[in-house]
Amino acid sequence: MDAASLASPAAPHMRRLILSFPDSSHLVQEWTSTQGAQEHVGRFEFTRKK
Repeated sequence: MDAASLASPAAPHMRRLILSFPDSSHLVQEWTSTQGAQEHVGRFEFTRKK
C-alpha cells in the first residue's frame, strides 16, 4: 500500500493501531510508529470513570 503524503517509505509514520477491550470498563490502544527500520510501540490504557 502507498501513502501519497510520505516523502519516502522510510519517513516517520504511524503504521499500526491495535484496540483491545479487556472488559466493559477498559480500553487499551497500542500504536506502532515506524521511522526507517526502527519501530516504537506506545501503549495507552484507559479506565472508565465511575
